[in-house]
Amino acid sequence: MAHTVAEGSTGMEEKARPYSVAILTVSDRGSSGVYEDKSGPLLAELVQTQLGGECRAGSSVEVMRADVVPDEESRIRERLLYYCDEAGVDLVLTTGGTGFSPRDVTPEVTRSILHREAPGFVVALIEGSLKITPLAMLSRPAAGTRNGTLILNFPGSPKAVRENFSLVYRAIPHALALLSGKNKVEATRHSLPGAKGVAESKEADAHQCGCGHTKQRPPTLQPGFRERCSRWPMVPVMGEALPMVLDKAREALVLKSVSLPLSDACGFVLAETVSSRSPYPPFRASVKDGYAVHSADGEGEYEVVSVSTAGKGSLTALPRGKVCRIATGAPLPEGADAVVMVECTERVSCGASDGDSSADSGEEKLVRIGVSVSPGQ
Repeated sequence: MAHTVAEGSTGMEEKARPYSVAILTVSDRGSSGVYEDKSGPLLAELVQTQLGGECRAGSSVEVMRADVVPDEESRIRERLLYYCDEAGVDLVLTTGGTGFSPRDVTPEVTRSILHREAPGFVVALIEGSLKITPLAMLSRPAAGTRNGTLILNFPGSPKAVRENFSLVYRAIPHALALLSGKNKVEATRHSLPGAKGVAESKEADAHQCGCGHTKQRPPTLQPGFRERCSRWPMVPVMGEALPMVLDKAREALVLKSVSLPLSDACGFVLAETVSSRSPYPPFRASVKDGYAVHSADGEGEYEVVSVSTAGKGSLTALPRGKVCRIATGAPLPEGADAVVMVECTERVSCGASDGDSSADSGEEKLVRIGVSVSPGQ
């Protein structure tokens, strides 16, 4: 079986081969060529960009198969059994056939071949989707395992695929590690970004107001203990986010443009682009929270040797093989030529901060960069 591992393996980071992934699109029209399958290729892209970035050092993912079948029980079952029993892939992702249509049978077929169901994934998918649209009540995904293969059902539309994938992808590598028998539960818990800080901060964040109840206040965690992934699904700026914002703005009000002296323009919204004759700010500034890096260094674990925040003065040059934690609007240290956003990183360890002798005070010491970047990115 493809799921066997070498004796003596102890952690996900030691896995020699990539986790194998099969993607199955279930669609009558897609299988007959009436329309182009977009959800399957999108899942493949998300596997490489998001799921691949979530894997720990030494691990990776690879899409081995991608097929399109009609909404027919026999065809769906044949593919699922082939992926699990013959090809022995680690992860099967399906898209389509999870709704209320009489031909939507993907969840039923999936459950019929599972050895164990995984209701936690289903709860995460439904609960997270309901925060986006009430129509999520009509989605009927299934999730579970057969032998050493994890199977997850996703909806059929590309938009829903992107939203649903963002809800569960962070837990998938740890599930695969456990299925392969290479990871202890404790090891995977500590590898989850922000897991330690969130757990340890609950008591500290509770505020006793004297009124007989406990009020939670916003977390004020040290950088190393902060969540690194947004609870909201990420969408492309130009393709989805900007049209959504503009549509809402047009519904809310209709603006007319007027010409005013600058002294009278307070409270108005600019109707056209304004350009500065000189560079502003007058230095190379980051447009995102993350880590300033030398792009040539690539992926791996790096020591955090400095911190750059907006309004901070001059920084020392960034040595090769080191990184600088940087905030939006902050200046890049000399030598750095790119910034990796914080969502593509993982805390490895923390060290003592100024005035704190604790060995794990929350100021980052080592971080894992999970993606490669190009100069200027």
